[in-house]
Amino acid sequence: MADIVSAVDFSAESEDATNTDSSTWMSSELWASLNEKMLAHLQSISLRQLVSEQRAKGVTVEPAPSVVKRGVFAKPKSQPLKMNVPNSVFALAASLVPTR
Repeated sequence: MADIVSAVDFSAESEDATNTDSSTWMSSELWASLNEKMLAHLQSISLRQLVSEQRAKGVTVEPAPSVVKRGVFAKPKSQPLKMNVPNSVFALAASLVPTR
């Protein structure tokens, strides 16, 4: 588990080290110590161990879908537009002239 957390963890070493305020230094030392202890604890836990504990609690894993959708949706079927308007100048003229 420590490897997984370390892969996505923000490194405190990348913070600006020029700040010399004593309270900031003490709090960063406290967080660094806490981080070390948490990583030591996480190194004692394996992913296999977590999965077996969850299965013992009755959690089931759904089977993977046979077709994996990658987030691209099918283009919706477009219906042809039916307009009630003249489609030419002659049809427009015929629609403007009163019928006898």
